[in-house]
Amino acid sequence: MLYVGRMRSNTRRGTLLVILCISVILYWYDHGERFEHHGFYNILVFLLIFVPLNVAIALFYVLWCKIENFIVYFFISLAIGGIAASASLVHYRRVFDQGTLGVFQYTSGECQWTGRNIPFIDLLPAGTQNFWAGSMYCRPESQKIKASVDGDGILRVACESKDKDVFVDVLPETRQWPLKDKDMWSGFNHLILEQVVRLPYSSSRPFVLNETTQAVVVRCGSSSTIVTRVSPSLAKLPVYVPPSDSDTRPFSSPTFSPKSARFNVSEAPKMQLGRPNVIYLMLDAVSHRQFYRRLPKSAHVLKTLHRPGNHRLFELYRYHSVGFSTDNNTKAAYTGEIYPSQPNLLPIWAYYRDRGYVTARIEASCDDWAKKYIGSKFDSQEYSVGNRSLDYELSSPFCLPEYFPNVGNAYEGHEGTGEVLRTLDDSLALFLESMRDSGELDDTVLIIGADHGLHMGLNFAFLQSGRIEHKNPFLVMSVPEWLHEFSEKYQTKHGSEKVSPFAANEQRLVTPFETHHTFRVLADWPEFETDSWKRSLFATQRAGRTCEEAGIGANFCMCKIPATQ
Repeated sequence: MLYVGRMRSNTRRGTLLVILCISVILYWYDHGERFEHHGFYNILVFLLIFVPLNVAIALFYVLWCKIENFIVYFFISLAIGGIAASASLVHYRRVFDQGTLGVFQYTSGECQWTGRNIPFIDLLPAGTQNFWAGSMYCRPESQKIKASVDGDGILRVACESKDKDVFVDVLPETRQWPLKDKDMWSGFNHLILEQVVRLPYSSSRPFVLNETTQAVVVRCGSSSTIVTRVSPSLAKLPVYVPPSDSDTRPFSSPTFSPKSARFNVSEAPKMQLGRPNVIYLMLDAVSHRQFYRRLPKSAHVLKTLHRPGNHRLFELYRYHSVGFSTDNNTKAAYTGEIYPSQPNLLPIWAYYRDRGYVTARIEASCDDWAKKYIGSKFDSQEYSVGNRSLDYELSSPFCLPEYFPNVGNAYEGHEGTGEVLRTLDDSLALFLESMRDSGELDDTVLIIGADHGLHMGLNFAFLQSGRIEHKNPFLVMSVPEWLHEFSEKYQTKHGSEKVSPFAANEQRLVTPFETHHTFRVLADWPEFETDSWKRSLFATQRAGRTCEEAGIGANFCMCKIPATQ
């Protein structure tokens, strides 16, 4: 701008015209908003850098010309700003290690995060990286609409605009769909939209939903709301009998031996034999630090989940991912292998269903995990993993164009700015409060974990702290008091190290492989394989584990034992 300002009038006009023409040509060549053609975003990023930078340079030049001794004042301001930034970085570096109830401990013999961990990204105020996108929240609708489904499946709707017609979009139930129909790249969302049935609603006669319908969208004028339910009810759910050719229970295996190392909880005196509920909430691309950075309300509620005598909370500070993206990390957690070695491999929720659990899965990204990550391992794409492994599945609502973004979802961490995750905070905090206040945590194992930290954006691209965060996903676990008590006693009696498994594992190197064996133990309860127990989070993992011992590739390892130790 300054150089153009010093040009002659005609030269200045010509230069600006050339710049304008080049910009128009580039916009005409590519102004797409898709991954393959994303010229619109290139232009946006260019303007975000070009305009503020030139304004800053012009402002500096004007002040330099107008204010005597401006350079002196400028460097004094830089010094003061540098001192303030340094003090803030010391604070944020300390905050980086903090958790819900504890802190990352620099224990001798345990691995430490490698490189200089200076969290410069925390100097940016919340919202800085995507302020240009406007509000992340939906504005309240002018037309209010309420809808609910009662126990008999009757839908009731109340719309404030009495003169508007009301319609109900009945969304398809996708649980029984074969693998070939759940391919995101082949139009999973289009298939869902094609099978949506729109019906008129009238309050003068009952609107009864089909028993298999899990979700509907109610529309009144420009307003809409989504209604979900669990149907059929548990009382009407038939008893599931696993197919003999894919039964995951150990006694069905041709290699099963009655003498295999197993432990029955009934052998322990005064121990609860009932089976706990298990809830796993997977947050995509959320590091340990990012959870506390962007979800402060949820972090505050987490502290209240630790109620000794009822249920206890523990957190893994050295939880290390085993792969760059969702692929390897979820395969390790859901199948126990990064590279599945057997055909027709079923995910962990099939183990639960085979053992009498009622299984349900909500997929908030209009995608199907089994199709995307292990679908190629099945002999036929006509096979339905959902029908084999799940009693309930909810995918359809998240494939709608509206996407209902006003409450956030577990996929919000997977974007470059790291800001959108904040939209999840209110609803997640409310969910945690409801679990706590209902008393369900007294008999429920609740695991909230991520597959990996954010692997895009400024923090990951330019800072060592961002690369550490990428390898250090968030994971906390709430366990009922009786399960905590059993684990402590079992470790004391049978473990090689007589220390609390929960306190020890908080500070030891663990991975999604241990998460998988934790799932296995819970699925088998009250009788479990002792080998899975030893490899689970209920057993004390070995002190001073290396990445190689934990199953983390050498080139991917970010937590190493210092050479001086």
